[in-house]
Amino acid sequence: MTNPHLPKLYRVPYGEADFIKLRRGREYFLDKTHYLPKLEEAGRHIFLIRPRRIGKSLLQSVMECYYDRNRADQFDELFADTWIYDHPTEERHQYMVLRLDFSLVHGSGQDELKQSFSDHIRLATNEFCAYYREQLGEALIADLKAESEPHKKLDTINRQLKPLGHQ
Repeated sequence: MTNPHLPKLYRVPYGEADFIKLRRGREYFLDKTHYLPKLEEAGRHIFLIRPRRIGKSLLQSVMECYYDRNRADQFDELFADTWIYDHPTEERHQYMVLRLDFSLVHGSGQDELKQSFSDHIRLATNEFCAYYREQLGEALIADLKAESEPHKKLDTINRQLKPLGHQ
């Protein structure tokens, strides 16, 4: 039986890389949000290399939640008691986020690998279209779905979002 007068304890997660699950599940995490302004200053193309199990995927999830324009209404819930909550940057919730997880791309040969990569890009861009449907509009979504080549899908996103004022 739990004592209602004691604060609810946090759990220690193992292998969880989803920031939303950690925060909503009242699980411990090491607050690395003070790195967000440093990453913004570092430039547009950042390559994070670290050994396995060091928190790259969790940091990516934190960044997704912080920069995603569709999560602005969740800022207080997700970032309360973090460094960035008290020191937000101008880039908070300014972007549309396309999440790619290349650990899901597999294949034993070049053709299989190419097909798996193409499938991953197709699924990721379809999820992107569904998530940002209101901002993208049906014409851009139709153009994206019509493209069969992965690099052309990504180019279409980059090319067509800029004139609409989206990043």
